Amino acid sequence: MIQIKPDNTEDGTLSVKQIAYIIKNQAVTAYRTKYVDNEAYFAGNNPTILKKAAPENDKFPNNKIPVPYARKLSLTTSNYLFNKPVNYNADDLEYMKIIKKIFFINDNVGKVNELGLDLIVHGVSYKLFYFPEGEGSTLKYVVIPGNQMMPIYDLQIEPKLLCVIRYYTINDIVDSSQTESKVEVYYNKIFREYTEKGTTFSESMSLTTDSMHLFNQVPCVVYGDKYQIGVFDSVKKIIDGIDTMISMDLNEVEKFALAYLVLTGASIRKEDVDEIIENKLLQLPDADATFQYLTKQINDTFNGNVLAFLVSEVHKQSGVPDFASKDFAAESGIALQYKLMGFENLAASVEFIFKKGEQESIDIINSVTYNTTNKYDFYEKNPDKIITIDMARNIPEDTQSNINQAKGMKEIGVSTETILNHLTMIDDTKTELENIVKEKDENMARFESSLMEETDPGDPDENEEPPQEPVNTK
Repeated sequence: MIQIKPDNTEDGTLSVKQIAYIIKNQAVTAYRTKYVDNEAYFAGNNPTILKKAAPENDKFPNNKIPVPYARKLSLTTSNYLFNKPVNYNADDLEYMKIIKKIFFINDNVGKVNELGLDLIVHGVSYKLFYFPEGEGSTLKYVVIPGNQMMPIYDLQIEPKLLCVIRYYTINDIVDSSQTESKVEVYYNKIFREYTEKGTTFSESMSLTTDSMHLFNQVPCVVYGDKYQIGVFDSVKKIIDGIDTMISMDLNEVEKFALAYLVLTGASIRKEDVDEIIENKLLQLPDADATFQYLTKQINDTFNGNVLAFLVSEVHKQSGVPDFASKDFAAESGIALQYKLMGFENLAASVEFIFKKGEQESIDIINSVTYNTTNKYDFYEKNPDKIITIDMARNIPEDTQSNINQAKGMKEIGVSTETILNHLTMIDDTKTELENIVKEKDENMARFESSLMEETDPGDPDENEEPPQEPVNTK
C-alpha cells in the first residue's frame, strides 16, 4: 500500500514530481515485475526455468520445459468460484431493473470473470468507472490491468483512497519517435491527464487535461487486501522444482543419443567406425574384442517419487485440489464436501474480497444514479435497495439430497424464500418467487373460469321449441 501526503494542500492533489516518483518507486517497480511474472506463469511460460542459463558445454542438452501448473491452479479456483453467474437481489424490484440494465450494458458477467481471474492470479484487480464521450449519460466500467494502475492512500490511521494513477505507453508502430507516455489521475471529482514523449514518465510531463468528473468519490474499486497474494504465489518455487525435474529427465533421455561407443580388446580406425555405423555391420578383428555403448543408468523410480511429491505439495500448500486425482472419483455430495473443506477456505477468502469490491461498485453506481453523497444515509432511507450478493460453487451437485433437505425444511415450516435459496439449482430466488405467485394466479383464474362455466346455464337454444302446455283431456 502506497501512502502519501499531497504537495498541493489547496485541492488535495499530487504534484507532477510526486506522480513521477510513485511510478518509478522501487515498490511499484517490484509490483509490476511480480505482475508480469505471474502473467507468464499463468500462460505456462514460467520465467525461472526459461531464463535458466545454458551449460558451458553446448554439446549437452539444455531443455527448458515449463509446466503450466499455475494456470491449472488458477483456472480450477476461478471456475469453482465464478463459473456460475453471481446472483444480485434486492427487495426493490424496480431498483434491481435499473442495476441489471447497467450490468447488461457493461457485460457484467464477462467483467466478473475478468475481475475474479485477476484477483486469483495476482491477488488484486481494479475496476474503473467512467462516462464515455458521445454516449450520453451511459455509465461504463472497465477492468484495468494491474501493471497499469496504482492506488494511492492518505496517511490516516485507517487509510482512505486518495486517488488512483493509471499509467501506460502508446506505441507508434510506424514511427517509434512518436511514442507517448500517458498518466491519468482520478481524484474525488477531479480528473487530470499528463503526457510526455518517450517512455520515461519524468517530472517534465505536461498537464493536458484538468477537468471535473461526475463522481462523488474516486471512481475506482480496488479488489484486494493488503497482502495481494495470488493463489499460486506461495508455491511458485515448488512449480519451479517440477519444471526442473522434468527438464532434467528429458536432458538425460537425450543424453542416451550421445552415449559413447566403447571398443575393448582391439583397435579400430575412425573411418571403420563411420562405415560400421552407416552399414550397421560390425566385424571385429579379434574374437575377444567387444563393441558396446557406455550408458548411464537413471533411477526413474526415485525421480518419479520426487516429482509426485512436488506435485502433491503444490496442491497441499496452495489449497487447490487436483480434481483429476483418483481421490475425487465417484464421490457422493457429502463426501466431496469434506474433501473440499481446505479449498472452500481458500475460496471463501477470495469470495469475501470480491463481494466487498462488488458492494463498493454498487455504491458508486448509486452515487451517480441517485446522486448520493453518503451511502449509509442512502441505505438507511432505502433499506429495500440493499443488494445481497450470492455466489454458488461449481461442483457436482447431489440434487436428490438437496431436494430431500428442502422437503424437510418445508415440513418444519421454513419459508419458501429460504428453501429456494437453499436449492442450488435455483439461480434467481426473486424471479422464482414471482413465477410461483404468477402460476398460482393463473391456476386460480382457470379454476374460477371453469367453475363459472359449470354453474352458468347459458342462453337457450334458438332452434329449441318452447315447452308445450299440457292438454286437458277431460
